[in-house]
Amino acid sequence: MENQRIRVTKTILKDALLRLLHEKPLDKITVYELCQEAEINRSTFYKYYGSPQDLLEDAEDDFFAEMQNNLRNIEKMDTDRRVQALEYLFSQRDTFRALVNAAGETRFVERLSEFLPASESIKQIFESERLTEAQKRYFSLFYASGGYAIIRSWLFADDPEPATEIVRLIEILTNHGAGGL
Repeated sequence: MENQRIRVTKTILKDALLRLLHEKPLDKITVYELCQEAEINRSTFYKYYGSPQDLLEDAEDDFFAEMQNNLRNIEKMDTDRRVQALEYLFSQRDTFRALVNAAGETRFVERLSEFLPASESIKQIFESERLTEAQKRYFSLFYASGGYAIIRSWLFADDPEPATEIVRLIEILTNHGAGGL
């Protein structure tokens, strides 16, 4: 278990990384820059992390752990709870933007899809014995990627719609396809 000093140091490093990610991509951020931004020694950085990528993964883990903590009381993902999940994401949108730009779309889609459970109609498709495992995997990727694309665009928008409108749109597309619009 980490002591408070270690947690504070890691938090300072993660905050420095997030600030730098708003200015440039991860592959352009050096350990020297991170240490300057965080006002710590390089040896302290290397005590906890081997690279900026390792620090990014730790920051991403923290983001998803906090999301899970905030949504842990949600047993059934109905419309109100989906709105709650998106409102939480919106409150964390600066962190979301930095992490998604740095982590890469595919990995972030996979992790985010863990927190946005499927609707009942999607669950029925997954339980269908008519589909092969490969087809279920492709459908899952299609579903997660489409929802993620909408959410990502919404979180990056300058003047975003209310979370309720985004949830409604995703639910319509998920349950009825584009014909439901």
